[in-house]
Amino acid sequence: MDNNNMMNNGNSDFNNQPYQQQPYQQPGGQPYQQQSGQPTYQQSGYSQDSIYAQPGENRSRVKEILALVFGILAILISCCCTYLGIGLGIAGIVMAVLSKNDNNGQMPGMALGGMICSILAIVICVVSIVLVLTGVVTLDVTQYLNGL
Repeated sequence: MDNNNMMNNGNSDFNNQPYQQQPYQQPGGQPYQQQSGQPTYQQSGYSQDSIYAQPGENRSRVKEILALVFGILAILISCCCTYLGIGLGIAGIVMAVLSKNDNNGQMPGMALGGMICSILAIVICVVSIVLVLTGVVTLDVTQYLNGL
């Protein structure tokens, strides 16, 4: 006898009878019911405007992502190319504000992170420009090249 016939000819009462679930019971053996005198809690509709995409909602997150990418790149570039860092920082701030306008005045997490990174990069760039212009930091590349 092959395996299929053994499975079909065996005692398979579980296939013929439907599953019936017993009601939940308290430790005393009685089914669990709402006790008298206790208020019943009903779930009310929760309506709050959310900044996160709900199921079935198509929301473009391109501006949020660009704000974060520009902010991170601005921080990375701010140490060596200050003017490019300022430009990327401004672009990150603009994308974050545009993302806020698209989301009914609420700034999503990535856009907020991009705004913070962009502001930090601009501050780093301005501080480094001030340090170079005041002479606190010198950019003598010939001394570095002669040391090699």
